Amino acid sequence: MKALVWNGPSDLTLESVSEPVLSSGYALVHVTSASICGSDVSGYIGKMGNRTPGQIMGHEFAGVVQAVGDSSADLWAGQRVTVNPLVSCETCEACTSGKPQRCDTWALIGVQRPGGFAEAVAVPVANLLRLPDSHTETLASLVEPVAHGFHGARVATRGGIDGSMLVIGAGPVGLFAALAASQLGISRICILERDRHRRSTAESLGLAAFELVDDVRAYLGAPEVIFDAVGSSATRSLAVELVRRGGRVVLDGLADPMGEFSFMQAILREVELLGSFAYAPEDFDSALAALEGDSFGISSHVKVIPFSDGPAAFASMAGGDLLTLKTVLHVSES
Repeated sequence: MKALVWNGPSDLTLESVSEPVLSSGYALVHVTSASICGSDVSGYIGKMGNRTPGQIMGHEFAGVVQAVGDSSADLWAGQRVTVNPLVSCETCEACTSGKPQRCDTWALIGVQRPGGFAEAVAVPVANLLRLPDSHTETLASLVEPVAHGFHGARVATRGGIDGSMLVIGAGPVGLFAALAASQLGISRICILERDRHRRSTAESLGLAAFELVDDVRAYLGAPEVIFDAVGSSATRSLAVELVRRGGRVVLDGLADPMGEFSFMQAILREVELLGSFAYAPEDFDSALAALEGDSFGISSHVKVIPFSDGPAAFASMAGGDLLTLKTVLHVSES
């Protein structure tokens, strides 16, 4: 089968590789579409530190179940599916309480395991999600990033938030978190984003977007919650400075995984700092529902390209191409 293989920094090639061998409890998914995540691009340039040469990336994908390695074959064979790429132990307290993202032994398909930038991938049957007939192949590959946005929004609104929300960064995660927060009941939301193309995308999705901090203050005052979808030292510090005293800052972005941060302002202003990682099962339910009718209105902001153009797309995105909200590879026909 064909796959995009990462051989080292900025070295991604379309190669022939062996098809996965199924074991019990796993399904072979014939990949039809796969979306490129910003973390894939960071891995492509060698920034993440958790990619290994010879790896097949891709954790945002959808397809058709070709075969199943156990007695559940009758339930899944031939079904259109998307995949929750977070593989957990399923037995610890976090997993059994519906929070697999907190499992101590989680692994991500496309990072620690071979991913969806291939014609076929083996995934646990437990991680399959049946797709409604109305989902296009393109939108089906976006269920994972939208689920990520819903999880971030739920962390941001945990315990109930009556006031306003600022999202720093209008990349896919930031936009999806803002749109999800709106669906979860937050009425006053805006985006802080320097890039004019991303601001334009946010505005076309019905979100207020500003380049300058002073404009954010004029629009929201001191927000009750700030969601940092960028994750640099500068944006983390800015979030603590802008949020209202006693407010909440949700840390999601990983532009700078280590970075520097002064806790003095967080302490003096009694700011609540919360991390947001991945998603829980309920977030996939919300994402499937939101995309069924494309209630977010994102279809027109998706660029679809052939699988063979994957290496060129990665090179372009690594060079700073921010004009498209999401780029989706059409791997094969269903």
